[in-house]
Parts: sequence; structure tokens; C-alpha cells
Amino acid sequence: MIKKILILMFLIMAAASLSDHPQVLPYKEKLFGMFQKEATQATQVKGGQSLRQVQKELTAIGQRYGQGQLRALQEASADAASALAFHQKYCVTGEFHPLLYGDAIREVCNVLSYQAAGLASVGK
Repeated sequence: MIKKILILMFLIMAAASLSDHPQVLPYKEKLFGMFQKEATQATQVKGGQSLRQVQKELTAIGQRYGQGQLRALQEASADAASALAFHQKYCVTGEFHPLLYGDAIREVCNVLSYQAAGLASVGK
């Protein structure tokens, strides 16, 4: 039993020390990328939860900046389709929003980017 544990420890140490070897590095990076993608998807909320979270966070942002910004963000988060369209227009393509700019649009884009996968699954 102890011999098996020592062999297992040796294999783990060998794998760790060889993980930066040029022939192993591409496979290690691909494996870590897969784990990262799975971990990210597992931590994101889905569906209706995502829409409710977006509405809550955007309302809080709008209240900090004023009534015009609050109305614009309430319209943007009315449903998943409008939230995704807002994200695409102002966060991805970077169009100028007349009421939201600077820190405000960065905060909104951070919220929408984090919840984008959940918002996309609302209608499915």
C-alpha cells in the first residue's frame, strides 16, 4: 500500500516538473483551458435567474447615476433579448450611448458580459 502511494506521489511530482516542457506545454494549456471553460460555465447562473440578476444590478447602477440613466437601463433589461442587444451594440461594438459613458457603461458592460451566457439561455 505504501509503495503504491509513493509511486503515485512520484508520478504527480514528475508530471508537475515536466508540465513546462515544450512538448507537453500545448496539451497542458489545452487541458487547463477546458477546465477553465467548464468552471466558468458552472459558476454562471442561468435563464430567468440571470435576467433577474441583470435587472437588479442595472437598476442599482441607474439609481447611482440619475433618472435618465435608470430609465435607459430599465429598458435595456426589460427582457433577455433587449439586454443582449444592448450588450452587442454598446459593449461589443462600442457605440456611444448618450446617457451612459465612462464608468457607468463599463459597469453595465461588466454585468452584461458576465451574464451573457445565462441571458442567451432564457429563451431556450
